[in-house]
Amino acid sequence: MSGRRVVALAVLGLLVTACGGLPTPLVTPPGRSASLPPVAVEPTTDPTADLFGPWRPVPIPLADSQVAVVSDACAAAARDQLGDAEADLPTAVVDARGEGLVTAILSDGDRSIDCVAHFDGSGTVVAVDSIDRLSVATTDAVEGSGVSIVELQVIDDAAGQRTIAFGRIGPGADGVIVPGVQDVRASSGASWWATCWSGKSPASSLGSVNQAGTVLTSAPIPPNGVESRLTSASWWLDPRSARPSTDAESLHVLVREEACASGQSGADRVEPPAIDLTETSIAIRLDVRQLSGAQDCGANPPFPFVIQLPEARGDRTLLDAGTRPPREPTEPAPGG
Repeated sequence: MSGRRVVALAVLGLLVTACGGLPTPLVTPPGRSASLPPVAVEPTTDPTADLFGPWRPVPIPLADSQVAVVSDACAAAARDQLGDAEADLPTAVVDARGEGLVTAILSDGDRSIDCVAHFDGSGTVVAVDSIDRLSVATTDAVEGSGVSIVELQVIDDAAGQRTIAFGRIGPGADGVIVPGVQDVRASSGASWWATCWSGKSPASSLGSVNQAGTVLTSAPIPPNGVESRLTSASWWLDPRSARPSTDAESLHVLVREEACASGQSGADRVEPPAIDLTETSIAIRLDVRQLSGAQDCGANPPFPFVIQLPEARGDRTLLDAGTRPPREPTEPAPGG
């Protein structure tokens, strides 16, 4: 049997110049469509100067070469930190608004990652600050003029604190706005949108718009934000269960979240497993969706989980692919 992959589908600031002021709620009177005047964004004559200028509510139209630099840097970081599959994802959207900061979403529609990065002073080199897998459960495409929020969290980066927000947009809409004094317009592409602003409290809503700036669909923003980023978890065979036989098609395991989680169980946040099958091994990676907001670090309690295999185990070696290098899951991972 040749190697194959089976995947079960299942950030607000002290520096106002970094991402601007806080948007205010979108209010649409019953029976009417809210509208905002369209914003004409002229192609920049000096992308680098704009890139390092003050934050602005409309995105900077980067040169193709700059988009390529961002994409290449994010892909390289993904290959190093996540894996080859994530490194090969196409770039859906790149959002830049000043201070040299950029947010990129790479996605093939099923598998998605976010990449938070910044340009160096020359505007030709990008350093990646963070890169994360995104939960498949929260990144589904939307229909019509719909809009969804995949991520809206406070992060600390080169600009201090700011809100990173991104999500999906339907084919019937032309863009996304976060209305308010500055009327933030998101970058959009390949059915994704992305933006940022400063301030510690998120706006209460956002909306999809057409080319005239008319709001088509509104989406409320949960007061505690939205979290879709994943972190790897370690797993090992549950000692209370019999060792899996050669004809076993399921594994009873214990799972431990590796990210800070204030001691909370990740049982309700675990993603369906990613399983790599070869002739000699079955490598399984489990991811857990991170908790929203700051968390205390400490020992996370392991929780039971059943991994369903796509076929009988056979005599293949089981591997926990959430560690580097992958380990045989006969005992708890170090640190447990």
